[in-house]
Amino acid sequence: MMQLREIEKDKYDVDALLDEVLGREGSPERERNRALAWEEYLAQVEHDAQATRLPKTVAEPAMSDEW
Repeated sequence: MMQLREIEKDKYDVDALLDEVLGREGSPERERNRALAWEEYLAQVEHDAQATRLPKTVAEPAMSDEW
C-alpha cells in the first residue's frame, strides 16, 4: 500500500492514495468500486433498520387498505 505523500507539514495528498487504491476518478475501476461501496452501504442501512425494528405486539393495529 502506498504511503501518504506529505504536501506540507501535516498536510497529505489523500487524492493520490484514493487514486491508487480505488482507481483514478472517472475510470471503470473507480466506478466499480463506487457501486460496490453503495451496495455495502445500503445493505448495512437495511440491516440496521431491521435490527432496530420493534416486534409487533397484540395491541398494534394491523395495516390495511383502509389507510
